[in-house]
Amino acid sequence: MGVLNAARGQKAGEFLLCAAIDHAHKSGWAERLYLLTNRKSQAAIHLYRKNGFVEDGEIMDRFGPQYHRCDVAMRYHSP
Repeated sequence: MGVLNAARGQKAGEFLLCAAIDHAHKSGWAERLYLLTNRKSQAAIHLYRKNGFVEDGEIMDRFGPQYHRCDVAMRYHSP
């Protein structure tokens, strides 16, 4: 997920993340929400943690190897 430089600092990323989570739940698609990222993206990881995601080794083992740059997997845990 990314936002334009001009939108950074205005909570655009948080709005998009929350909207995606909400849409997935309302649509019935949210059996399990997870994401893959890179430890270099500390601002993104902070955003994900703040909004209910926790690191998950099982998801990393299962899906991470498919993506060369991913070294963090997180699953959504409803607060």
